[in-house]
Amino acid sequence: MNKERNFRDLGGYINIHGQKIKKGLYYRSAALHLFNDEELEEIKALHLKAIFDLRSKAEANRNPDPILDGVKYLRHSGVVSKGGEEIDFSINGMLKKGEEASKQYAKISYYYSNIPFANESLKVFFNEIKTHNLPILFHCFTGKDRTGAAAILLLALLEIPKDTILEDYLLSNEAFKERIEREVSKGHAYSDDLLTDKLLRIHYGVIREIGEKMYDNVLKHYGNFENYFKEEYGFTDDDIKRIREFSLE
Repeated sequence: MNKERNFRDLGGYINIHGQKIKKGLYYRSAALHLFNDEELEEIKALHLKAIFDLRSKAEANRNPDPILDGVKYLRHSGVVSKGGEEIDFSINGMLKKGEEASKQYAKISYYYSNIPFANESLKVFFNEIKTHNLPILFHCFTGKDRTGAAAILLLALLEIPKDTILEDYLLSNEAFKERIEREVSKGHAYSDDLLTDKLLRIHYGVIREIGEKMYDNVLKHYGNFENYFKEEYGFTDDDIKRIREFSLE
């Protein structure tokens, strides 16, 4: 499969108790309209029960996912509007210098660190997991930001160590490595500001700081991820226990 599909099975990661996530349950990727026929055959062979699309309605209408027989398709925008509407996420918005770059980075940091809260798309996503509608594939457009946030929370629920979670988050950079380095190099011709470099890497890939902010902000608000899932999604202790039981071995 083309590495730019940013596709991977989250199975195999080992949690703090030495348990391993079962393979064949949780897949993350870029949007499926990017996949060629051969790659779609590989997806069909996974025998998915659900595909969860984190793109906006407009994005999905422009480039709809192919329909796969027998697979439940859900779409719910992963974008949350806590000041996000004031951020210019375009390349022009990222090509800032000096004080403007600092303001842009602060807005983006705030935006991403608040994705886990009051996010209806994540409630729908984790309800599918709670009801054991698996295997599930979840994606946005490139499979790095909204998908990355969902993966961070899922792996945290399964008690995967923070460093491992962030390693998975950063794997998206491997998918887009050539493009990231090419475009960041172009940006350096415009500015050698370190914050401009960060903004460009956020635009074309991901950076550890952003993933860490999402993770740490949950702990700041709730103390631990069990409390987070109880308060944000209404999970009970039994729900969390059962999800871990059918997800781990």
